[in-house]
Amino acid sequence: MNNNLDHKIITPRVAELVSSNNLEDLSTDTVSSCVQAKIKRNNISETRLTCCCSYDNYIICAGFSGDLIFVDKESLCVIRRDKVANSIIRCLKLLRYEMVLIISTDAGEIILYDLKQNEKQFLEYSSTSIYNIVLKNHLSFITSEKNGDIFEWQYIPKIGIFRNNRIFNAVNPVFAMDIIGNYLIAVNSFGEKYEYNFVKSKLKDSNLCHSNVFCLKGSKDNDIFYGLSNGTIIFEETGCNFVTLVGHQDAVRDLVFSANNKWMFSVSKDRTVRAWYNGIPRVITCVRDYLYQIIIDESNQCLYYVDGHGDIGSITFSEDIDLADNFDIVN
Repeated sequence: MNNNLDHKIITPRVAELVSSNNLEDLSTDTVSSCVQAKIKRNNISETRLTCCCSYDNYIICAGFSGDLIFVDKESLCVIRRDKVANSIIRCLKLLRYEMVLIISTDAGEIILYDLKQNEKQFLEYSSTSIYNIVLKNHLSFITSEKNGDIFEWQYIPKIGIFRNNRIFNAVNPVFAMDIIGNYLIAVNSFGEKYEYNFVKSKLKDSNLCHSNVFCLKGSKDNDIFYGLSNGTIIFEETGCNFVTLVGHQDAVRDLVFSANNKWMFSVSKDRTVRAWYNGIPRVITCVRDYLYQIIIDESNQCLYYVDGHGDIGSITFSEDIDLADNFDIVN
């Protein structure tokens, strides 16, 4: 295992503007921009919500109940529910071209749900819980499993889904995984990073940190951001320099970027949604239980997030967020 990356981590160089315990600091006195942000919330489940995705006029949510919950984007009202699993749903990914939803569960299921017919189309099983899904293209995807296995799957329309091959084993569970350029990047629960080159079929491993990594996202420039269980975000710049971003007080569960990467938004077990601009964090809102996932709408004007209380929340900006340097919270 190569441990050189540890020595390239830079100590925190940013300071937090506001504390998660002092939401009054979000007053308009600290804001100069005319862009407004409106926050809305609705309780849609009696159990934890773990994941969500955007589809047409809906946000599709899922979690501990095994239901797919279709929520209207504007009102956040539930349009319908569909029971698709008898165990916890961990991840949802949309094959947009095929109008098919890929669902992974704690029971090791991969379910394909036909969004045109509103029904389960195919079901296949793995040997352990499937924590994450990343799309390779419109007909294939990668999964990470509880035992550390990383598998490639193929979807053949009207025929089925097939687990093609094991790419590698990460020894421990992998929660954080993404495809960035020609590489599959995965980090296991012990902070060990794996880089698989699809072109050369080569695997490289190194030690990223000594903490569980819950999420990782690549920017448009192929820079990588990692959300850690200790509440920090590690930013890996091109050339393998590292910066530690400080703000959250507990595990960072998910990250998302605005369309032009001007803004980053994060959610955490500390129950806060934070906006990051030039490396500086700001609390937007605090919810009733810890947060699992955040997504940004195609309009680049609305964020949606789900939490352990069974709530879905939205943050709607009055214009494209990439046109703003700051914003007012209006409610």
